[in-house]
Amino acid sequence: MVFTIQAASLELLTPLIQKARDDSQNLGLDDVSMILKRFPDGFLVGCLDGTPISMAAIIRPVAKKCFVGLYYVDQEFRHLGYGHQLWDAVMKYVGDSACTLDCKVEQLDWFKQSGFKLAHRNIRYKLRRNDFELIEDLAIKPLDQIDFSQLLDFDSKVVTTERRDFMHKWLQHHHTLVYYDHNYVRGYGTIRQCKDGYQVGPLLAENREIAQILFANLIQKADPQAHIFLDVPEINPSALVLMEFLRMQQTSINARMSLNKATIIESSMIYGVATFTLS
Repeated sequence: MVFTIQAASLELLTPLIQKARDDSQNLGLDDVSMILKRFPDGFLVGCLDGTPISMAAIIRPVAKKCFVGLYYVDQEFRHLGYGHQLWDAVMKYVGDSACTLDCKVEQLDWFKQSGFKLAHRNIRYKLRRNDFELIEDLAIKPLDQIDFSQLLDFDSKVVTTERRDFMHKWLQHHHTLVYYDHNYVRGYGTIRQCKDGYQVGPLLAENREIAQILFANLIQKADPQAHIFLDVPEINPSALVLMEFLRMQQTSINARMSLNKATIIESSMIYGVATFTLS
């Protein structure tokens, strides 16, 4: 059997994406295609005799900075060395770049062997759409009523990096609402459909009250019986208070890890990350 590693097309990734969805990775229905549109060389795939069995995303928004995500090996081919070969290729690509990734907490020791250090945890919460009522507020505006440059300025202030291309594609492709008060952007959020229910993210707001109003309005887009998921940085105490107030149920915990002195965003305005691949 011949194992090869190559840049991935959506066609090669599709069967692995489906298996990853079935393996508890609740991806958005078009997350991967959105990433590939922005980063055409953003995925590696490992193939055994031409059949894809493993994948990983390596996203480089700027020079010397990257994100690694969606590292996945088909269950049938785990513990046979193929995952290690793919990971070696990933690390070669990362090189000396500042790098962050998200992983399951049980994988911490494995990634520490490559030099990654634990930065903080992200906690996934959920509730049912019909358990939460709309909160009306005149400051809530649809995306097309807001000057995009203002929204980009707000986002850059929170995440401390410019991500114009990602923001433009991600926010316009999904349902996005903005909290626009006295000619200022004070928060925004996006919701998208996943294999199981809907995912809110990013959810950025100046305070807990604005985050709650945005969340309540965003989830009106979802089916009444659907689960709503939100991935919250544990290092934002205000977000955790909001989760308790909303009586959201904790479902899983992921670890944010860093390599080569990667900067970890510690913002009190992050109430939900966009995705464990590009957040």
